[in-house]
Amino acid sequence: MPYVGRVPSAVPVTADDIPANSIDASKIVDGAIAVADVADNAITEAKIADAAVVSLKSGRKNLIINGGFDVWQRGTSFSGVSSGTYHADRWNIWSNGGTIDIDKVSGGLQFAISGTGVTNSLMQDIEAQDVPLGDYILSFDADNYSNILSANCYSIGGGTHYGNLTYISDGKYSMTLTSANFNSSTTAIRVEIYLNANTTIVINNVQLELGSVATDFEHRSYGEELALCQRYFVGYDYNGTGAHGYVCIFAGYDADDAMGVLNLPVPMRTSPTLTYSGVFMRYAGASSEVDGGTVVAYNYGDNRSVFALNYDNSTNAFSGHQGGAMFWGVSGDSTANYIRLDAEL
Repeated sequence: MPYVGRVPSAVPVTADDIPANSIDASKIVDGAIAVADVADNAITEAKIADAAVVSLKSGRKNLIINGGFDVWQRGTSFSGVSSGTYHADRWNIWSNGGTIDIDKVSGGLQFAISGTGVTNSLMQDIEAQDVPLGDYILSFDADNYSNILSANCYSIGGGTHYGNLTYISDGKYSMTLTSANFNSSTTAIRVEIYLNANTTIVINNVQLELGSVATDFEHRSYGEELALCQRYFVGYDYNGTGAHGYVCIFAGYDADDAMGVLNLPVPMRTSPTLTYSGVFMRYAGASSEVDGGTVVAYNYGDNRSVFALNYDNSTNAFSGHQGGAMFWGVSGDSTANYIRLDAEL
């Protein structure tokens, strides 16, 4: 019987003896190729198919902040949420009616809508400076991880054209990627997850990333996620521990004014808007409430990392305590009291 191919010899088989495309994965025994069998630099990026690697990406990949719904500076339970309201950090609501309830639960964020003929969305706006060019994949887990959804590839062309991508699942919820124009010089991406009326789902692990393949969710530590959120919002809420919730030291400088300075945990995106609720306390041998005054922003600092407050009380509450007398600025002795700085998009 004649030999097919080369006459047997002691010469090893070379690549020239193997027809192109004749060896596929099914012909290679598991474990047959060890690391030592692969020459240095033999495998290049061009030889790896995009779909072959789904969990390896260099650097940070999730453009969504607080996609795991770990940070809730404003509270953890919200009833009758209205359009434009924030709850979990970086997430707010668009509503065209119905009743919306938002709660932090063990599986993530519980999003419930009641009403007829209404559709509402949970959404996050991303700064344009944080949005690189390329194709994107948008994914999230719903219904306590029982259904993992992934959107089709979405392309942003040249950094100037923003379109729409929609992925719809079983008529209950959908998600879109759209443009969000805030002023003439700022254009960002808006991620929206829509929920139809009379539906309740738990959402977690929302991820927007470059590429055409959805990868595993990027878990960041709570400290990292909190710092990212504090660029947009910082809350000093009384947590129910102790008699009062101290925020910073105030110094009286005339009969009815006192000044205090907050060193913010991170520089904020822009000069924040101040809101507050509750009374202030002064400490001059014994604590006493200083009620009826007004707190205003005095100065934000050049890099928005220092926030100066002025407390104005027309009743001469600080008479006799000027010239460096120290006062504690507090958010009161109720869990409903707070000082908040908002620099959201």
